[in-house]
Amino acid sequence: MMAYWEVTLSSLLFFGLHVGIAGGSARQIMVDRLAEKGFQIIFSVASVLILIWMITAYRNAPVMELWFVPAFMWLPVLLMPLACILNVCAYSSPNPTGIGGGKVLKEVDPAKGVFRITRHPLMAAITIFAATHMLVAGELSALIFFGGLLLTAVLGPASIDRKLRARNADFFERLAAVTSITPFLAILQGRNKLSLAEIGLMRIGGGLLLYAVFLTAHEYLSGIALSQFTN
Repeated sequence: MMAYWEVTLSSLLFFGLHVGIAGGSARQIMVDRLAEKGFQIIFSVASVLILIWMITAYRNAPVMELWFVPAFMWLPVLLMPLACILNVCAYSSPNPTGIGGGKVLKEVDPAKGVFRITRHPLMAAITIFAATHMLVAGELSALIFFGGLLLTAVLGPASIDRKLRARNADFFERLAAVTSITPFLAILQGRNKLSLAEIGLMRIGGGLLLYAVFLTAHEYLSGIALSQFTN
């Protein structure tokens, strides 16, 4: 098990940084000392560096197969296009739950576009990515690596919601009433309606293009050929 110490430690640090520090009381202590902008710079740099370490450690870790389920091979094919669209939308849409999103949160209709689907599109995208790849890989280092990302993405929204509720309780409750963390849940419950026009063809097309790029460059980015899973 010592061979997996790097991927384990880096995954724990990534989880701790995003859920423990960014989502806990330590964040406010750091903001008081560094100001919001200073904290965000340090947080962003630390996130990138730890993520690079995670990826490097994962690629260098030995392979210990735990399971192989042929049906799982289709999960990324079916779900990653949605994850890529959510990712593009998260970065290109006015975000009521993001940093500096107070103005959007206070609008008459704060849940527009992708936020009708989920109020945390980036976390939903990471959840889909991590869960599908962990199930497909079916080996120990992948369980640690993707499991760390999955835990961060699953627990992160609740942490973000707590901070929003503490800052803008009334406005957040209005947003929460018409949105959901789980994609499409608020729509299925009749609390909101899907609007592809608000999302826009450019964002949908951009997400599908991102999916095509990842699909084409999968072996270069991960060191794993897709043919390994389809043969």
